[in-house]
Amino acid sequence: MPSFAGIRLEGQSIAGVFTAVELPELGVVFDLGTCSTTAFRHSHVFVSHGHVDHCAALAAHASIRLLNGLPGARYVTSPELRPRVESLFRAAEELAENELPREVIEIAPGGGEIAIQRRLVARAFAADHRVPSQGYVLSQTRDVLLPEFVGRPQAEIAAARAAGQSVASEQRLPFVVFSGDTRIDAIDREPEAWRAKMLILEATYLDPAHTVEEARRRGHIHLDEIAERADRFENEVIVLTHFSARYRNADVEEWLKKRVPERLRGRVVALL
Repeated sequence: MPSFAGIRLEGQSIAGVFTAVELPELGVVFDLGTCSTTAFRHSHVFVSHGHVDHCAALAAHASIRLLNGLPGARYVTSPELRPRVESLFRAAEELAENELPREVIEIAPGGGEIAIQRRLVARAFAADHRVPSQGYVLSQTRDVLLPEFVGRPQAEIAAARAAGQSVASEQRLPFVVFSGDTRIDAIDREPEAWRAKMLILEATYLDPAHTVEEARRRGHIHLDEIAERADRFENEVIVLTHFSARYRNADVEEWLKKRVPERLRGRVVALL
């Protein structure tokens, strides 16, 4: 399982076919167009939008968890999508004549947070696709040394802490951002997307044969738009996903090698 910026990631993402991106150590899956032999183990599923290639396997995920004696997972959606996701589960239950344990939770952009683990929370931000869509920000709360202790010996810091002196403060830092299907405008509007340790970003179109205008018309991002913003990305790693089904893996690697700006090389990887 590959690790980027110290974060293990697994998954598959082909535009119009399926998208499912797993962060195993966090117990998180972003979208479920397909359910792998590992995805069912993760208890938090964040659904960006209702296109079939992003949510077709929700009921399968719940069913496999039931078969393996796991409790119902939490399926996080937008308010617009929640009743449709519930309908999908009910249809699956009618077909199988079996109840599927689950918790379907809605969260709107600006509508609060969901706790995932201790010191890890999720919130939604508005995406810009052809149908209602949203991305997600996972943020960590970390203890950060106060400026006056930065660079001082560990023994000195430990002594200060033992004496009851405050040596660190809690800070909320963006950890992982998942764009979902979107035009680049949504990323432009989301400051934490540029600062997260890992940015999982759709890049449906890579080559000049498909124009930026075509990408925008279809509600997607073109690699040229990413290149134009190269100076803005502070992320340790940018995982590009959702490539057009027209591209083979070798095509993706070739276009990224040719067209990713020097400033981003070494930080841009493809989910293949």
